[in-house]
Parts: sequence; C-alpha cells; structure tokens
Amino acid sequence: MSKTKEYARTLKGGGAFTKEDIEMLYQNPSVANSYDQERFQSYAGRLKGRLEGYAVCAFIAQEKHDSILDLATGTGRFAVEMKRRFPNANVIGIDQSAAMLKEARAKSSGPQFIEMDSFNTEFEDGFFNVVTAVLFIRHFGYANRRKAYAEIRRLLSPDGALLMDVANRAYHENLIKDRPVYDEIYTKEEFHREMAENGFRVERFFGIPVRARGLGRILSLRKDMEARFLLECSLNKMLWGFGFFTRRSPNWIVRCRKIF
Repeated sequence: MSKTKEYARTLKGGGAFTKEDIEMLYQNPSVANSYDQERFQSYAGRLKGRLEGYAVCAFIAQEKHDSILDLATGTGRFAVEMKRRFPNANVIGIDQSAAMLKEARAKSSGPQFIEMDSFNTEFEDGFFNVVTAVLFIRHFGYANRRKAYAEIRRLLSPDGALLMDVANRAYHENLIKDRPVYDEIYTKEEFHREMAENGFRVERFFGIPVRARGLGRILSLRKDMEARFLLECSLNKMLWGFGFFTRRSPNWIVRCRKIF
C-alpha cells in the first residue's frame, strides 16, 4: 500500500474526505518523500506521467504563456516540465505543503516555488495567461471546488486558459468506493455542466493514458523496455491527433476558458 493511502486510512473516518483531511495528508513528510516514487516508477506510472506532461504542454504551446501558475504544485513535476519546455515563461508553483515544496525545489531551481493557499492566493487579478490544476480540484467537495474556480477566474487574464485533470466516471465508478482519498468523478456532460455553472467553457479533452488497443502484441515484441516506452508514447501522441479513445480513458486533461 502506498504511503498516501496508508496515512489517509489513519485519519478520522478512514480516509481524507474533507478539505482539512486533504491538506493534512499532503503536509505529511512521508507522503511527500514517497510521492513520485510510488506513482511514477512503474511502466504504467511513467507512461501516465509522461502523457499528462505532454498534454499539458501541448495545450500551453497553443496559448500566450508569459506567466503560468501551477496550483497545488506538489512535488513540482508539471512546473519543472513547463519551465523546461518554455524557458522564457514566468512559471510559479504554489502549495500549502512545505514537505511537498521541499521535494519540488530539490528537482529544479527554474520555477518559483512558493508556499501559499491555492484557494486564496496573493497574486493580482488577471496576472496569469495559464493556470494548471492537476490532482487538485478533483479532491474537494463542490463548495470548495466553487472557491477554486472563482479564484482561478480572478487570476486568469481575459484570454487565459485553465488546464486541469478530470476523472472519467465510466472508468472509476466501480473502483472509487474503497478509495481513501476523495475524488470527484464525471461524465463529460456532468463536467461541462459544472464548468458552465462556474463561468468556464470546456474546449477540449485529452485522454490520459490512451492505451494503444490492439497493438499490445506488437509492443510486447520490444524487449528493450525503454524503446517500448518511447514507442508507446509516440503512438499515443499520434492517436491523440485523430481524437481516438477519449471516452474510454481513465482520466482527461481538459482545456477551459473563462465565459464573460
């Protein structure tokens, strides 16, 4: 069992189901220290992490991106990748967890990492062209999600974009009952409705990961796992270009725009 799940199950009620629980969970040093290793060392974890980073950066490349804010940056994996891909951008990652930010700063000095509440930031209105929120908003109930959306609307420039992850109800519905950390799950229609209620228009979904169905045997012929990994990443990128398999994906990276 991962350190995240192990610690979450010790909290009141047997899991992290409230805002206070979630914040306590990720402030735990043992959770922060093991976070990347537990999620991104396996083949499937590496693939998911690589494809999420690719999707986020592919969306950012289409936007004006002088200033980018990574909300609840955690160990900084997206902020570091965004600064690598867009070196001239002002990339800021914020998080309330000092333990997570310690891990992030150890990775790179490129982005600015600041300890700050992602629901109530200290930045000026309209300061950012892009706001990213991956594995953040989905962990909170609707009242707190509304607070996050309102803060993001305030922070975004008039033509700015919100990039966030969404858990697909069709994949997660039978798995979520025993999960010790709260996750909101959606159909596409439910997500469109929630975003419209909070002043956003949903523009596009990327499926994460899009496993190359029917190509498993071909991929398995690759004995060099690194070559196989790079091949599967390339196949996913190609399939994304045709819009394949987004309905069957476990998770989506979604681009949203403010409605005026």
